[in-house]
Amino acid sequence: MIIFGNKTLIVIAVAIVACSSGQPATSIPVPQPAPGQRGPNDVLIQTRRVDVTGSFSPRSDQASIDAYVPDIAPFDSGGECNVLRTGGNGATIVSAQYPDRLHARTSVTMTFDSAGHMVRFNERHSDRANEAYRGCAEQLDSALQAHTRVTRSSTVQLDFVLDQGLALSSGAGKPTIAISAPVRVIERLARLGPPTERMARSRKLCGV
Repeated sequence: MIIFGNKTLIVIAVAIVACSSGQPATSIPVPQPAPGQRGPNDVLIQTRRVDVTGSFSPRSDQASIDAYVPDIAPFDSGGECNVLRTGGNGATIVSAQYPDRLHARTSVTMTFDSAGHMVRFNERHSDRANEAYRGCAEQLDSALQAHTRVTRSSTVQLDFVLDQGLALSSGAGKPTIAISAPVRVIERLARLGPPTERMARSRKLCGV
């Protein structure tokens, strides 16, 4: 998950189909092909941007930073990777989902510039796994918003270029609690895991 203001990018499994009036997106069974193979009915892994967090104002005072405890603890067993090398600016986007993409409870996204330097790190932990959906774009967005309204998640975002770190817990009809501080402060907070441990684990898992 990547936070852009009050928007959130969610990596989910979806099957895009033509819209049927009045029909909601439906959950679909997760295919189980043989190890190392893709089945003919594999769902598509797609990124959707959904407004789920609303507006919030992170606290940056030392007392709030010291008191912050994420609502959802990290989950990093198993792991599955995806590496995307973009054209143009030559950036590389690496994502890791734990335990895997179709049942992700923890999602990590790392962005590297053309020189191989990490410029952004994002991770999200949720209290329930992602679901796979079938439907058109509008139906999927509605289903995702409904899913997120009952899902509590904790997120960490590190922007190494701007030296900005953010940690927050949101969703499930509860207030959003957020703190902000320089990257070196957020990335080493023991109560967050700390993020440097999952960063190292995800880099090793994905070979970057």
